[in-house]
Amino acid sequence: MEDLGSGCYSNSESKTVMLNMIEYEFERAFNDTTDLGQDYIRFCPLLSNNEGAVVERGWGSRRCSYFKAEAGFRRSKACFASRASALTRALDRLPDRQLSDREL
Repeated sequence: MEDLGSGCYSNSESKTVMLNMIEYEFERAFNDTTDLGQDYIRFCPLLSNNEGAVVERGWGSRRCSYFKAEAGFRRSKACFASRASALTRALDRLPDRQLSDREL
């Protein structure tokens, strides 16, 4: 990785800042359906060379591409939100009742 502003950051901070910037570009590429996307990642050496580091940082493994990992995460998040919403609706339909001392 390149040195970011020598004197501004330590080596470890510089690496973190660089990964944050790269991760931001991956998020932009994932969210943009017009001209960015996987081609943008593939043709940008800074991004393609660091994809494994970004994936490992976010998901703890380099087994998937950023796009597969992010898509899976978003599907899981949507599924969880849907199930949480269904559970909340079900709980809201239950009658309120006081617990006895024995049940506490």
